[in-house]
Amino acid sequence: MKRLFPILLLVLSFAACSKSVTTSEERSESDSLGFWWKHHDSINHALVLTAEPIWQFGRHDEDIYDWNYQLDWFNECRQVLIDTYDSIHPCTKAKDKDLLMLEELNQFFKTDPDYSTMGMIIAYDLDENFVTYKAVRNSKAIIDTRKGRSFIKEINAWNDFHRLLNKFCLNMLDLGWFGGSGAGPACLALAGNISNRRLEDVERLNNFFHNEQPLSSLLCTDTSNDQFENAVDTVLEIRKMTPEIREWYTDNQAENYESEYNETLSCRDSLIEAYHTWITIRESLLGFDNTSAHKDTMTAVVRELVLISGEE
Repeated sequence: MKRLFPILLLVLSFAACSKSVTTSEERSESDSLGFWWKHHDSINHALVLTAEPIWQFGRHDEDIYDWNYQLDWFNECRQVLIDTYDSIHPCTKAKDKDLLMLEELNQFFKTDPDYSTMGMIIAYDLDENFVTYKAVRNSKAIIDTRKGRSFIKEINAWNDFHRLLNKFCLNMLDLGWFGGSGAGPACLALAGNISNRRLEDVERLNNFFHNEQPLSSLLCTDTSNDQFENAVDTVLEIRKMTPEIREWYTDNQAENYESEYNETLSCRDSLIEAYHTWITIRESLLGFDNTSAHKDTMTAVVRELVLISGEE
């Protein structure tokens, strides 16, 4: 998972995590998807097994922002998806069998959903990991083009920025719900929103690198790099401990609130630096510089995501 919230830690603290996505036999029973969604497992065990390596991706915080790990995970999941598709639809000649199978999995897990706390957490995780799979797929397709080989630099810069962006946004949103039961689902939803916007981004980039979309489709005119920094500082100001906020909490809760706030505040400069590094690499990749009147659409997108984390 992209961030472990207190409620999730309580549920999963006993689950054994392996760094490999391929050694499911080494995990305890409670670390499997079928254990948590027994209903779906009883309906179609094969589909739950197919989704298992996809779900496991989000359970390795030390690896999820590493491109090599993402690529290894993608390659394994792709083969599993294709093999399952072929077993369900034998002798079918179809393009993009992995995406077709992914959509079947998506529909399967949305049928008769589990609205328990753990069920909702797993549903968010599955949705986000389905999105991550598609994003890695598009990124690999860009790298595989002659023009896109340098895109690996953008991926690494995005991953560094994404790690800090998630930390900042989810911590700030968590503080907005501090102590409330809605904190976990709200933060998981925002993490999914960030991943979805990245997917939209790499889909556009993929079309651009395959000459199916013009550069203008990636640009906008309503933003500047300074606006991202202003958005970060705006949200930090909103979440700063004030007498009005303090009166809602006990002394211990207030201390925990300020500790989480200060931890996030300490990441401010690193977040802004990672943002500038990522944007500079993107603009060089796309063939324009930061003196242009036009800006990369994603500069506006990430500013919006930061501001969402500060909404009341």
